[in-house]
Amino acid sequence: MEQIDELLERINKEFMAEGIPHIQRSFLALSKLSIMLNKSIQFGSEESDYVHDWFSKRSKASSLCIGSLFEAAYYYDAEFWSVKIPIVFGTVNLGAFDALSDMPEINKEIIAQDRKQSWRYALFWADCVDFGYGLSDLSSQKSDSFGMQLLNAGFEELQSATSALLSQKPNKRAIMSLRMASEMFMKSYLALKGHLDEKGARKLSHNLDDALKEVVEVSGQRFPNEVFQLVKLFPSIHERYAEQQASNKDIAHCYDFALSLGALVIREATDRNIQAQVLGNNL
Repeated sequence: MEQIDELLERINKEFMAEGIPHIQRSFLALSKLSIMLNKSIQFGSEESDYVHDWFSKRSKASSLCIGSLFEAAYYYDAEFWSVKIPIVFGTVNLGAFDALSDMPEINKEIIAQDRKQSWRYALFWADCVDFGYGLSDLSSQKSDSFGMQLLNAGFEELQSATSALLSQKPNKRAIMSLRMASEMFMKSYLALKGHLDEKGARKLSHNLDDALKEVVEVSGQRFPNEVFQLVKLFPSIHERYAEQQASNKDIAHCYDFALSLGALVIREATDRNIQAQVLGNNL
Protein backbone atom coordinates (compact mmCIF):
# COMPACT_ATOMS: atom_id res chain seq x y z
CA MET A 1 0.00 0.00 0.00
CA GLU A 2 3.06 2.26 -0.04
CA GLN A 3 2.20 3.61 -3.49
CA ILE A 4 -1.37 4.35 -2.36
CA ASP A 5 -0.06 6.17 0.72
CA GLU A 6 2.01 8.48 -1.44
CA LEU A 7 -0.92 9.18 -3.76
CA LEU A 8 -3.28 9.78 -0.85
CA GLU A 9 -0.84 12.26 0.68
CA ARG A 10 -0.76 14.15 -2.61
CA ILE A 11 -4.55 14.01 -2.98
CA ASN A 12 -5.13 15.17 0.59
CA LYS A 13 -2.82 18.17 0.11
CA GLU A 14 -4.93 19.12 -2.92
CA PHE A 15 -8.09 18.78 -0.85
CA MET A 16 -6.60 20.97 1.90
CA ALA A 17 -5.67 23.64 -0.62
CA GLU A 18 -9.14 23.51 -2.19
CA GLY A 19 -10.93 23.53 1.16
CA ILE A 20 -12.72 20.23 0.54
CA PRO A 21 -14.78 19.29 3.66
CA HIS A 22 -13.52 16.19 5.51
CA ILE A 23 -16.80 14.33 4.98
CA GLN A 24 -16.26 14.38 1.21
CA ARG A 25 -12.59 13.45 1.08
CA SER A 26 -12.57 9.64 1.18
CA PHE A 27 -15.35 9.51 -1.43
CA LEU A 28 -13.61 11.96 -3.80
CA ALA A 29 -10.23 10.34 -3.15
CA LEU A 30 -11.51 6.98 -4.39
CA SER A 31 -12.48 8.58 -7.68
CA LYS A 32 -9.12 10.32 -8.06
CA LEU A 33 -7.23 7.20 -7.03
CA SER A 34 -9.08 5.08 -9.59
CA ILE A 35 -7.95 7.47 -12.33
CA MET A 36 -4.36 7.60 -11.09
CA LEU A 37 -4.07 3.82 -10.83
CA ASN A 38 -6.14 3.24 -13.99
CA LYS A 39 -8.32 0.71 -12.21
CA SER A 40 -11.81 0.55 -10.75
CA ILE A 41 -11.90 0.52 -6.95
CA GLN A 42 -15.08 -1.11 -5.69
CA PHE A 43 -16.74 -0.11 -2.43
CA GLY A 44 -16.06 -2.75 0.20
CA SER A 45 -12.81 -3.81 -1.42
CA GLU A 46 -9.52 -3.87 0.46
CA GLU A 47 -8.42 -0.67 -1.29
CA SER A 48 -11.61 1.27 -0.50
CA ASP A 49 -11.52 0.21 3.15
CA TYR A 50 -7.89 1.27 3.33
CA VAL A 51 -8.69 4.70 1.85
CA HIS A 52 -11.57 5.20 4.29
CA ASP A 53 -9.35 4.25 7.25
CA TRP A 54 -6.57 6.50 5.98
CA PHE A 55 -8.85 9.54 5.94
CA SER A 56 -10.58 8.53 9.19
CA LYS A 57 -7.27 8.99 11.00
CA ARG A 58 -6.93 12.49 9.56
CA SER A 59 -10.51 13.76 9.77
CA LYS A 60 -12.77 15.47 12.27
CA ALA A 61 -14.70 12.71 14.06
CA SER A 62 -18.17 14.15 13.37
CA SER A 63 -17.41 14.39 9.65
CA LEU A 64 -17.14 10.61 9.34
CA CYS A 65 -20.90 10.11 9.69
CA ILE A 66 -21.78 9.73 6.02
CA GLY A 67 -25.42 10.48 5.33
CA SER A 68 -27.42 10.99 2.19
CA LEU A 69 -26.16 12.60 -1.00
CA PHE A 70 -29.51 14.28 -1.67
CA GLU A 71 -32.76 14.67 0.23
CA ALA A 72 -36.19 15.57 -1.15
CA ALA A 73 -39.72 16.00 0.21
CA TYR A 74 -42.39 13.65 -1.16
CA TYR A 75 -46.05 14.42 -0.48
CA TYR A 76 -48.31 11.52 0.46
CA ASP A 77 -51.34 11.19 2.74
CA ALA A 78 -51.32 14.86 3.80
CA GLU A 79 -47.66 14.70 4.92
CA PHE A 80 -44.26 15.48 3.43
CA TRP A 81 -41.92 12.48 3.66
CA SER A 82 -38.14 12.49 3.44
CA VAL A 83 -36.68 10.75 0.38
CA LYS A 84 -32.94 10.20 0.86
CA ILE A 85 -30.58 9.23 -1.94
CA PRO A 86 -27.57 7.51 -0.36
CA ILE A 87 -23.89 8.02 -0.94
CA VAL A 88 -22.67 4.87 -2.69
CA PHE A 89 -19.34 3.44 -3.78
CA GLY A 90 -19.01 1.04 -6.69
CA THR A 91 -22.03 -0.78 -8.10
CA VAL A 92 -25.06 -1.23 -5.86
CA ASN A 93 -28.76 -1.89 -6.31
CA LEU A 94 -30.84 1.09 -5.24
CA GLY A 95 -34.29 0.35 -3.85
CA ALA A 96 -36.87 3.06 -4.52
CA PHE A 97 -38.82 2.40 -1.32
CA ASP A 98 -35.64 2.19 0.76
CA ALA A 99 -35.31 5.93 0.16
CA LEU A 100 -38.47 6.52 2.23
CA SER A 101 -36.55 5.84 5.42
CA ASP A 102 -39.06 7.32 7.87
CA MET A 103 -42.22 5.99 6.24
CA PRO A 104 -43.92 2.97 7.90
CA GLU A 105 -43.77 -0.23 5.85
CA ILE A 106 -47.56 -0.43 5.67
CA ASN A 107 -47.66 2.93 3.85
CA LYS A 108 -45.02 1.76 1.40
CA GLU A 109 -47.08 -1.36 0.71
CA ILE A 110 -50.17 0.75 0.04
CA ILE A 111 -48.25 2.89 -2.46
CA ALA A 112 -46.73 -0.19 -4.12
CA GLN A 113 -50.14 -1.81 -4.57
CA ASP A 114 -51.69 1.31 -6.12
CA ARG A 115 -50.62 1.60 -9.76
CA LYS A 116 -51.15 5.37 -9.97
CA GLN A 117 -49.39 6.07 -6.67
CA SER A 118 -46.49 3.73 -7.38
CA TRP A 119 -46.01 5.28 -10.83
CA ARG A 120 -45.97 8.80 -9.36
CA TYR A 121 -43.47 7.81 -6.70
CA ALA A 122 -41.24 5.93 -9.16
CA LEU A 123 -40.93 9.02 -11.35
CA PHE A 124 -40.29 11.23 -8.32
CA TRP A 125 -37.60 8.85 -7.06
CA ALA A 126 -35.99 8.71 -10.51
CA ASP A 127 -35.79 12.51 -10.56
CA CYS A 128 -34.14 12.42 -7.11
CA VAL A 129 -31.57 9.81 -8.18
CA ASP A 130 -30.68 11.53 -11.44
CA PHE A 131 -30.53 14.96 -9.85
CA GLY A 132 -28.57 13.90 -6.77
CA TYR A 133 -25.88 11.83 -8.46
CA GLY A 134 -25.75 14.03 -11.56
CA LEU A 135 -25.23 17.21 -9.56
CA SER A 136 -22.43 15.45 -7.67
CA ASP A 137 -20.82 14.52 -11.00
CA LEU A 138 -20.98 18.10 -12.24
CA SER A 139 -19.74 19.57 -8.97
CA SER A 140 -16.55 17.53 -9.21
CA GLN A 141 -15.78 19.24 -12.54
CA LYS A 142 -15.40 22.64 -10.82
CA SER A 143 -17.12 24.49 -13.66
CA ASP A 144 -18.04 28.13 -13.04
CA SER A 145 -20.03 28.62 -16.24
CA PHE A 146 -23.18 30.75 -16.09
CA GLY A 147 -25.31 27.65 -16.58
CA MET A 148 -23.65 25.88 -13.64
CA GLN A 149 -24.02 28.96 -11.44
CA LEU A 150 -27.74 28.94 -12.15
CA LEU A 151 -27.98 25.20 -11.51
CA ASN A 152 -26.27 25.53 -8.14
CA ALA A 153 -28.48 28.49 -7.23
CA GLY A 154 -31.54 26.40 -8.08
CA PHE A 155 -30.24 23.57 -5.91
CA GLU A 156 -29.83 25.92 -2.96
CA GLU A 157 -33.42 27.11 -3.36
CA LEU A 158 -34.64 23.51 -3.60
CA GLN A 159 -32.70 22.61 -0.46
CA SER A 160 -34.29 25.53 1.35
CA ALA A 161 -37.77 24.37 0.32
CA THR A 162 -37.00 20.80 1.36
CA SER A 163 -35.95 21.86 4.84
CA ALA A 164 -39.04 24.04 5.19
CA LEU A 165 -41.39 21.23 4.17
CA LEU A 166 -39.79 18.49 6.26
CA SER A 167 -40.03 20.50 9.47
CA GLN A 168 -42.67 19.44 11.99
CA LYS A 169 -44.96 22.18 10.69
CA PRO A 170 -44.34 22.72 6.95
CA ASN A 171 -43.57 26.34 6.15
CA LYS A 172 -45.69 27.61 3.28
CA ARG A 173 -42.98 30.08 2.27
CA ALA A 174 -41.32 27.06 0.68
CA ILE A 175 -43.40 27.82 -2.41
CA MET A 176 -41.36 30.99 -3.03
CA SER A 177 -38.14 28.99 -2.82
CA LEU A 178 -39.64 26.51 -5.27
CA ARG A 179 -40.55 29.37 -7.59
CA MET A 180 -36.96 30.58 -7.56
CA ALA A 181 -35.63 27.03 -7.98
CA SER A 182 -37.85 26.51 -11.03
CA GLU A 183 -36.70 29.81 -12.54
CA MET A 184 -33.02 29.00 -11.93
CA PHE A 185 -33.33 25.49 -13.36
CA MET A 186 -35.06 26.66 -16.54
CA LYS A 187 -32.50 29.42 -17.08
CA SER A 188 -29.71 26.93 -16.36
CA TYR A 189 -31.08 24.57 -19.00
CA LEU A 190 -31.20 27.36 -21.58
CA ALA A 191 -27.73 28.59 -20.65
CA LEU A 192 -26.12 25.14 -20.81
CA LYS A 193 -27.74 24.65 -24.23
CA GLY A 194 -26.18 27.91 -25.40
CA HIS A 195 -29.48 29.79 -25.68
CA LEU A 196 -29.14 32.19 -22.75
CA ASP A 197 -26.48 34.53 -21.40
CA GLU A 198 -26.58 36.95 -18.48
CA LYS A 199 -28.16 39.67 -20.60
CA GLY A 200 -30.81 37.28 -21.84
CA ALA A 201 -31.51 36.11 -18.29
CA ARG A 202 -32.14 39.68 -17.18
CA LYS A 203 -34.47 40.22 -20.13
CA LEU A 204 -36.37 37.03 -19.32
CA SER A 205 -36.66 38.35 -15.76
CA HIS A 206 -38.88 36.28 -13.44
CA ASN A 207 -41.44 35.26 -16.07
CA LEU A 208 -41.94 31.51 -15.58
CA ASP A 209 -44.38 31.18 -18.48
CA ASP A 210 -41.92 32.64 -20.98
CA ALA A 211 -39.05 30.62 -19.54
CA LEU A 212 -41.03 27.38 -19.85
CA LYS A 213 -41.99 28.18 -23.45
CA GLU A 214 -38.33 28.68 -24.32
CA VAL A 215 -37.34 25.42 -22.61
CA VAL A 216 -39.99 23.56 -24.60
CA GLU A 217 -38.81 25.14 -27.85
CA VAL A 218 -35.11 24.50 -27.23
CA SER A 219 -35.59 20.95 -25.94
CA GLY A 220 -37.81 19.89 -28.81
CA GLN A 221 -39.76 17.76 -26.35
CA ARG A 222 -43.51 17.60 -25.93
CA PHE A 223 -44.62 18.73 -22.49
CA PRO A 224 -48.06 17.70 -21.17
CA ASN A 225 -50.62 20.50 -20.92
CA GLU A 226 -50.69 19.98 -17.15
CA VAL A 227 -47.12 21.29 -16.95
CA PHE A 228 -48.20 24.70 -18.21
CA GLN A 229 -51.01 24.73 -15.66
CA LEU A 230 -48.56 23.98 -12.85
CA VAL A 231 -46.76 27.27 -13.47
CA LYS A 232 -49.94 29.10 -12.55
CA LEU A 233 -49.79 27.63 -9.03
CA PHE A 234 -46.74 29.72 -8.20
CA PRO A 235 -47.34 33.11 -6.60
CA SER A 236 -46.14 36.21 -8.44
CA ILE A 237 -42.59 37.28 -7.67
CA HIS A 238 -44.15 40.51 -6.35
CA GLU A 239 -45.78 38.47 -3.58
CA ARG A 240 -42.48 37.35 -2.11
CA TYR A 241 -42.94 39.56 0.95
CA ALA A 242 -46.56 38.55 1.50
CA GLU A 243 -47.84 35.68 3.64
CA GLN A 244 -48.25 32.57 1.52
CA GLN A 245 -51.62 30.83 1.50
CA ALA A 246 -51.04 27.88 -0.86
CA SER A 247 -52.30 24.47 0.23
CA ASN A 248 -49.78 21.75 0.98
CA LYS A 249 -51.10 19.84 -2.02
CA ASP A 250 -50.39 22.75 -4.37
CA ILE A 251 -46.96 23.24 -2.80
CA ALA A 252 -46.28 19.55 -3.44
CA HIS A 253 -47.20 19.99 -7.11
CA CYS A 254 -44.79 22.93 -7.30
CA TYR A 255 -42.08 20.88 -5.58
CA ASP A 256 -42.46 18.02 -8.06
CA PHE A 257 -42.30 20.53 -10.92
CA ALA A 258 -39.13 22.20 -9.64
CA LEU A 259 -37.42 18.86 -9.02
CA SER A 260 -38.34 17.59 -12.48
CA LEU A 261 -36.79 20.70 -14.03
CA GLY A 262 -33.60 20.15 -12.06
CA ALA A 263 -33.49 16.56 -13.26
CA LEU A 264 -34.10 17.74 -16.83
CA VAL A 265 -30.98 19.91 -16.62
CA ILE A 266 -28.92 17.05 -15.19
CA ARG A 267 -29.98 14.59 -17.88
CA GLU A 268 -28.99 17.11 -20.53
CA ALA A 269 -25.61 17.83 -18.98
CA THR A 270 -24.63 14.28 -17.89
CA ASP A 271 -25.27 10.65 -18.81
CA ARG A 272 -27.45 10.15 -15.71
CA ASN A 273 -30.90 8.91 -16.69
CA ILE A 274 -32.43 6.28 -14.45
CA GLN A 275 -35.77 7.76 -15.45
CA ALA A 276 -35.37 6.06 -18.84
CA GLN A 277 -35.21 2.69 -17.06
CA VAL A 278 -38.31 3.50 -15.01
CA LEU A 279 -40.20 4.54 -18.13
CA GLY A 280 -38.94 1.42 -19.90
CA ASN A 281 -40.29 -0.78 -17.12
CA ASN A 282 -43.65 0.95 -17.58
CA LEU A 283 -44.90 0.43 -14.04
